[in-house]
Amino acid sequence: MEKTTITIPSSFTRLIREIGKLVDKLVEYRFRFLLVISGSDPIKLSVLAAKAVNYYTKKYKSRSKSRAIRGLYVYHDEFPDALKLKETFEKKTSSENLVEFEYTVYERSEKYLGTTVQVLVMDLTRDLKPNDVGRLVGIVEGGGLIVFLTPPWINWDTYKTIFKETLTVPQYPEPRHIFITWFKKKLLEHDGISIY
Repeated sequence: MEKTTITIPSSFTRLIREIGKLVDKLVEYRFRFLLVISGSDPIKLSVLAAKAVNYYTKKYKSRSKSRAIRGLYVYHDEFPDALKLKETFEKKTSSENLVEFEYTVYERSEKYLGTTVQVLVMDLTRDLKPNDVGRLVGIVEGGGLIVFLTPPWINWDTYKTIFKETLTVPQYPEPRHIFITWFKKKLLEHDGISIY
């Protein structure tokens, strides 16, 4: 198997350092922070996400009273790219041993209602369902980190997702691209969100 090396862009390193500077305030005021990482290369997405999670949790651990940091990684196991993304992320985060991650699929997301984690990573590269986002974002405690992994930002609106396919009917086989466009607009409007 060929081993590829991913170079972390300096712009991404600067971004996570800036986020790291905010951890004191995020923990003190119990604000969650959302980082959106978009791109088409699953390996690069997972390496960037792992770098962000590892950096954030080092800062978080030193500022918060939490001894154990729990994380949840949610993905679609029916896609090879999603599996590759998850496996690479798991390898990169487990080597640092900062977060006790649980890995699950979206079909089991209801199980996590009423639980609390400090880090949530959602692989949205193949699908974005409103219920999944609503259920899962709420389980992250104040001061925690949420990471969305998305397709390339520019093309995301028109990506055919599992959710969009369920909305089509024979008379209208082409889904309307409304929800993701609205979702992106909301991400851009609100504070406490960084998009890379």
